[in-house]
Amino acid sequence: MNFSEALSELKNGKVLSRKTKYIYGYVAIQAGYLEIKANQNTLDAFKFPKDTVISHKPYLQRAICQNTNEGGQMPKELSFYLPSNEDLFAEDWYVVA
Repeated sequence: MNFSEALSELKNGKVLSRKTKYIYGYVAIQAGYLEIKANQNTLDAFKFPKDTVISHKPYLQRAICQNTNEGGQMPKELSFYLPSNEDLFAEDWYVVA
């Protein structure tokens, strides 16, 4: 499927990947949060005062995975995901879960 179709699937809660050697893992939408207490990492990074309450907008997140001995995959690293031009024009997106 193309990225437009993939984005629609992401908005419906699906987890996606591409059939390419350049993406090692999965992409999903991380839901937004309304008025949660900022964690210590955020407080430190932005020099916010203790007990700061913030909201998060939804964002794309990538899970880089490694193979397990049982034949499955285990998340190794999470990061924000910003699609590249190649990702935007690709036709090889597919639903993982």
